[in-house]
Amino acid sequence: EALRKEREQVLELARTRLSKTAVLAPFGGRLEGHAPAVGGFVAPGVPLAQLLDVRTLRLLVYVPAEQTAGLRLGMAASVRFPAQPEKPRQARVRSIGAQADPLTRSIPIELELDPTAAASQVEPGGELAAGLYAEAVIELASLERTFAFQREAFTFIDGLPHLFVLAQDEQERDVVLARPVKLAQRGTALSGSLWALSGGVEEGERIAVSSLSLLTHGTRVQVSDAALGDTVR
Repeated sequence: EALRKEREQVLELARTRLSKTAVLAPFGGRLEGHAPAVGGFVAPGVPLAQLLDVRTLRLLVYVPAEQTAGLRLGMAASVRFPAQPEKPRQARVRSIGAQADPLTRSIPIELELDPTAAASQVEPGGELAAGLYAEAVIELASLERTFAFQREAFTFIDGLPHLFVLAQDEQERDVVLARPVKLAQRGTALSGSLWALSGGVEEGERIAVSSLSLLTHGTRVQVSDAALGDTVR
């Protein structure tokens, strides 16, 4: 009886040691890298291999900060890979970075490729590999009738875009008022440096477009017709 219990303890210890040698994958995927050979030793903290989740493919793109005003989570995107330019893949905006790169002033945007569409578009041998470069076009929401101004017409106050709107003070003198506006889209999504508004100005209001560095809220100005080659002074 004593011998049986001793052997059971030895067996249990062996099972415990064996369980510690098994490495279970947290998800199904593709194993990359060189796995250690049988009988070899692995130091603590050293990766055994790299497991890639090939079911969910994501693309990290960098968008200039001035072109991100119209971006929203879930927006559709079309992705093309140079290795397969004739086969665009469908994707969605998964996340929008909260901080711009201090050097490039670009915002990181993460796209997630549609696994259903990707699977139907891939032919045998045409699977995508991790680490590839790609080009993406994000489909922005269409704009209704709105106003658009050149970038130079905007002034940023406390980090928010403003336009100097022409008005009159109590003595009916011409002044400019710094009014905060809401941007809809900016940059090449429209045309060149045009920035479109989703609110802030009304039809018929006049906007100061020159000498903005000399203007503050309530500054008196002399107005001339810009169509004649003159502007606000």
